[in-house]
Amino acid sequence: MTLVILALAAGGIGAWLRRWWLLALPPAAAVGAGVLLVMPGSHATSDNPLPFLLVVVEAALAIGIVLGSRLRHSAVSS
Repeated sequence: MTLVILALAAGGIGAWLRRWWLLALPPAAAVGAGVLLVMPGSHATSDNPLPFLLVVVEAALAIGIVLGSRLRHSAVSS
């Protein structure tokens, strides 16, 4: 359920802001989280959902950006 909410929020933000630079934010967050995972004392050998979450958020952002720009263009041309 959390994954669905996260994907819907990412799609909504992408449709609202309609900026392609938003696609740089999830990899930046993943790099920050990856650095924290490899620090001494972390459990980096355990299962990690970070790559899957990154793919889902990136796809939802891209879909939101495309849909937001298409909705904007169709509203302007009408």
